[in-house]
Amino acid sequence: LTGVPADRYQPLLVAGRWLRPHEQGTIVINDTAAQQLGLQVGEHLSMQVDIQIPQAETRQVSWTIVGVVHDVDYLSGSTDPTGPLGEAFTTPETLNGVLHKPADYADRVLVHTYDHSAQALQQLQAQIRAILVRDGLGNAGVRTYQELFQGVVDPLPTIYSLFYVVAILLAL
Repeated sequence: LTGVPADRYQPLLVAGRWLRPHEQGTIVINDTAAQQLGLQVGEHLSMQVDIQIPQAETRQVSWTIVGVVHDVDYLSGSTDPTGPLGEAFTTPETLNGVLHKPADYADRVLVHTYDHSAQALQQLQAQIRAILVRDGLGNAGVRTYQELFQGVVDPLPTIYSLFYVVAILLAL
């Protein structure tokens, strides 16, 4: 579930409409989720949302589906019926209200560029990192769409696997 400013982002709609600025209580789901859950525009979607306020809590929420988009981000790559059904969108006001966060809270920021060259992207990443460090947010991740799309691979699982293989071979 992603809170997005309605006037700054709009994926490809396949039914209904997009979110309206500062609208509350509405959600736009992707076509895969709509199909698998048998939902359509105008229906209410109830779900449990895990929130982290002083202690972990699960809250039941209900939103009206106002649109369906074609969006393949966060879809499960398998036929697992319990796997992720993709991304859904609501306004930041709706999401932050449920999560008990300040109205201007964001856990990620997307930056669109005109120059997609490797050099320009590396330069922009360095500038964003410098700003985050200056503002005390040095542990925040800064990744390009290409890195997200290709998947940034953590080398530790591979190293651990090699150690396990060597240990098994020695044991045999």
